[in-house]
Amino acid sequence: MKRAFIILLLFLGIQLGVSALIGMLGGVLLAKGWIAPEGELVTNPLFLSIILCLSNALTIVILFLMGAVCREDLSTGRLRPKDYLFFVLMLLPALFWVNGLTELFQLSDEMAVHFDRLMRHPLGVFSIVLLGPLAEEMVFRAGIQRALLQQGLMPWSAIAVSALLFGIVHGNPAQIPGAILLGMLFCWVYWRTRSLSSAYFMHVLNNLIGVVTWTLWGSDARLIDLTGPWLFGGLMFLSCFLLIVFILLFERHMKNRNKSV
Repeated sequence: MKRAFIILLLFLGIQLGVSALIGMLGGVLLAKGWIAPEGELVTNPLFLSIILCLSNALTIVILFLMGAVCREDLSTGRLRPKDYLFFVLMLLPALFWVNGLTELFQLSDEMAVHFDRLMRHPLGVFSIVLLGPLAEEMVFRAGIQRALLQQGLMPWSAIAVSALLFGIVHGNPAQIPGAILLGMLFCWVYWRTRSLSSAYFMHVLNNLIGVVTWTLWGSDARLIDLTGPWLFGGLMFLSCFLLIVFILLFERHMKNRNKSV
């Protein structure tokens, strides 16, 4: 538990430290009149993108230096093309179901403005889609989950703890339940495949879908408005059913592979 706790504190410390450092630098530049007023600075797309990219990049580098992630974690050698098909088939219904639950509970989105600003700069999109998922998978899957497993915690307990922490650190009511549920899926896939590349692929695809839907329909679009209540309810049931089916099929697929090795 100690190593997992250290990795979590390190991640949070880097996020807060980089934000504070960039904020101090922005304050100096603001005082000299070289940049926009403070109100515009904190919502500036480039400013927010730099903070996000630096914090994620620093997290990745430090975890590598700590040995929290090894080359085998990022190797795709043990994955097959059929595995990636399963990753997509599991993620799509999970994503629909999670977003549907968020709409039903009408959870407030405290990060909508920041996400909107980040989406307006290529550096922000790069961090959301590629860099952020890598940093988070290294922290919560290769770091925390693996540390818990190595210290004797049962697999489902390690998955639950890692997913719970993954959801809580998002700190946004609209994201927390979905991050916990998707985090459990990512954790389970990482545990079954023993490859961080599998969870990273699903995380990237999840964030990419978020970027695409925001670009096409904006941040205010709701599934229930696009489908209507009856179709929405049917699709929620169908997505839950398909998720269970694809998880069971992937479990059998992995067992058959292990028998043949």
